Amino acid sequence: MSDPAPGNGLAGALLVTDPASATGGAAPSPGWARTAGAAARVGLGRPELWPLALLAYLVRGGLALHLVPVVVVPSTVGLATFIGPTALTPAGPSEAFAQFLAALLVGLTAWLVGGGLVAAAAELALLGRVPPSAGRRVTAGSAARALIVRLAALLPLLAVLAWGLPRIIGAAYRELTLPSDTAAPVALRVLRDVPEVVVLVLLAWLAGETVGGIAVRRFALLGEGGGAALRGALRHVATRPATTLATSAVAACGSVVLVGPGLAAAALAWQRLGRALAAGSDPVAIVLLTALFVAAWLLGLVLAGAASSWRGLAWTFEVRRTH
Repeated sequence: MSDPAPGNGLAGALLVTDPASATGGAAPSPGWARTAGAAARVGLGRPELWPLALLAYLVRGGLALHLVPVVVVPSTVGLATFIGPTALTPAGPSEAFAQFLAALLVGLTAWLVGGGLVAAAAELALLGRVPPSAGRRVTAGSAARALIVRLAALLPLLAVLAWGLPRIIGAAYRELTLPSDTAAPVALRVLRDVPEVVVLVLLAWLAGETVGGIAVRRFALLGEGGGAALRGALRHVATRPATTLATSAVAACGSVVLVGPGLAAAALAWQRLGRALAAGSDPVAIVLLTALFVAAWLLGLVLAGAASSWRGLAWTFEVRRTH
């Protein structure tokens, strides 16, 4: 897909951020603010990009975020009943619980690989709308290589999880056997008991997403191999820490501003609907509240697609700006 005029749409925005392509000669790299503004205009101004961005966002874990308003966090009693009173012992997990954890691990691995391939294909298809790779076909091989690049960037996160999981399991065992606060959900109490694990996991995840996002764009836009793309991404972060942090901050703030209200509205509508059903309210009111919840939830997905498009193009334009 190409724009009819260089001053309009995606091609025009990229031309603005690449003066050398407009003049035919060497030109200094455009400023970060100019590039970030162009990414916001294109990411939010072209709704046809949102479905691909939304697909990548959902299968990478965004769906879980949008299910939060309708999922009830299990209580200590409910969780203990589900896994069994002897699932966790001082000697370790029981055989049945170990089998459950193994099945859970297999399911998560299948989702990580299968969902990761879908997300990688969607991301490459979105990047295929961006010059100079516009029109490039997405193949299973290219999606697999992009996924490998993403997973390689998340290896530090895996190391942090390997360090933190025993602490989380220990905290979970303590909270299930000797609850510190029965009024709070057990998951929140476990996370509250190990704040250092939460902080390090969050930092490792953000770093992996940043390096992986830059590396995939170097792979797709610059034609670099997986190893070269990862090294280039690390070099980009090391040599341009200010613009890297600025891009991360703007993308994160934009996501919160766009996605947050939709999630809050869906959660509020769901709570009102639950109360109306429990109180046996008028059927018309229940239908209206149901429609309101569905509308708020769908609006949240639309806004999430816009935010994901903006976030992806912010990194795309940052890579293009420096090349």
